[in-house]
Amino acid sequence: MNRVQFLNLLDFCTIFISGSFRIETTSPDYFEEKYKKYIGIYPVKEFPKSEYTLEYEKTWGICSQEVNNIFYFIDKITENITYNKWLMKPGDLLKCVDEFFGDSKKINNERYNHIHPVLHKNIIEPYIKENLRYFKLLNILKYE
Repeated sequence: MNRVQFLNLLDFCTIFISGSFRIETTSPDYFEEKYKKYIGIYPVKEFPKSEYTLEYEKTWGICSQEVNNIFYFIDKITENITYNKWLMKPGDLLKCVDEFFGDSKKINNERYNHIHPVLHKNIIEPYIKENLRYFKLLNILKYE
């Protein structure tokens, strides 16, 4: 996984951990557009219905297996968040991504930088700074 792919992954996950995504008020089209632009690949196996899926079905009706799998991934990621702060280390996040998507190197390689600047500043930048050594070891992000 390269820098652009990892930033796309962080941006996508941040939408959900920040509380800015609400199933009951967010159109399925919006969700799928963000998913396709940031991630672009679907999970390689089927997962049980998640809390997000149950909420989605209450509001929007039947949920496809592909969307359910994505919601399951989001549930797993958000289990490692507290007070808008990531608890999962980059290496663990990559393992989780590989478990769900098969190969993290297939995530979209074109930067989709459409996350609110406040979310980036308050969630993503601190995460990168706290884990800079991990990013350097994983050779994902290169900062001077």
